[in-house]
Amino acid sequence: MFNCYVCGCNITKNNTYKEHIILNSLGGKLISPSIICNSCAPKFDPIDTALSSQFNLYGLMLNIERDRGKNPPIKVKVTGTDNQISLDAGGKPVLISPIIQEKSDGNISITVRDKKGLRKILNGLQRKFSFTEDIESIINRANKSEEYLGKPVDINVEIGGEELFRAICKMIVSFYMQNGGSRQEILHLLPYILHGTNEAFVSYYYPDKEINTKSKISQILHRLFIKAVANEKVMYGYVELFSTFKFLILMSDNYTGKDFQHSYEFDVLNRNKVESSININLPKDIVIETVKNQKINLNNFHDAIQKLWLFIVEKQSNDCLNDIIQNSMKTAFEGVTEGEVVNNEDFYLLIETLSENLAKFLSSRNQGLEDYPDKNID
Repeated sequence: MFNCYVCGCNITKNNTYKEHIILNSLGGKLISPSIICNSCAPKFDPIDTALSSQFNLYGLMLNIERDRGKNPPIKVKVTGTDNQISLDAGGKPVLISPIIQEKSDGNISITVRDKKGLRKILNGLQRKFSFTEDIESIINRANKSEEYLGKPVDINVEIGGEELFRAICKMIVSFYMQNGGSRQEILHLLPYILHGTNEAFVSYYYPDKEINTKSKISQILHRLFIKAVANEKVMYGYVELFSTFKFLILMSDNYTGKDFQHSYEFDVLNRNKVESSININLPKDIVIETVKNQKINLNNFHDAIQKLWLFIVEKQSNDCLNDIIQNSMKTAFEGVTEGEVVNNEDFYLLIETLSENLAKFLSSRNQGLEDYPDKNID
């Protein structure tokens, strides 16, 4: 028999709720149907929304997969202008507002993101100027093209606040309960998680000495860790998101249970659980002091953010290169059937297309690296 750790009711097939311990919006797959009932689950919506919205940018730029839905695009401003664009999955820039320009020869140039947008504008122009040419014919003649933005954008994102800390606390409590924890040991945390209190239970955690793990440089991980030490009467947790955002949680300074330790590590990009190597040993007084002081090592935090963004740039570059190769092969070998011998003309077309697209990519990438605003990551 399982009980909801919020209200204490028995969880049955009629009130069960599949709780994402690490949110679906963060790419999480750790789910438990036996810790929260479906009546209590909505009580966490405000803090879950805050957590999701603050970290949406990173899931979007990494183009993570989710059990359901996709990370919503965000609006950003092109640096030095008032122009707004949308960043879609993988950081792909997409036009928001159409660009309509009257040319010197009297014709009109229209730039839009898709056929639907072009059709809407042409319908409006047809009503205004009463031209007779078939709109679908105009759409079919339109040139479809993709261009690199070639300019930096301003991205404003805030990480922090009470709702975020409460969501982090809820995450580690859910992990504790999923692993057989006692509800009595976390009851004092529920008022803080649900409503917020003046007490401090969560802080950023960027110690001078790196936390020892065996993670690979190619991995972006979510990590959860809990340790309870019976003779010190302390239980604390650690949450790490996207290998970058790190939190320490004082779960109890009057712990009455047995020694307890559990950890979980999840590869966000490959979407699989990896062998956990994390082990954090902290004296009770250090845990309490860290959480109560609410201080953050800004240099270490800055370094962690810097590493994440460099990883994102490299991943997006590799993804773009793969797309260039696949699209160039599709263009060159479009008329080639399976089993047919490819002729020299097709190979020359592949080399020409690939060279042209790679030149555009490398030019844009080099410009982007020159404009990489290290000094603007605050």
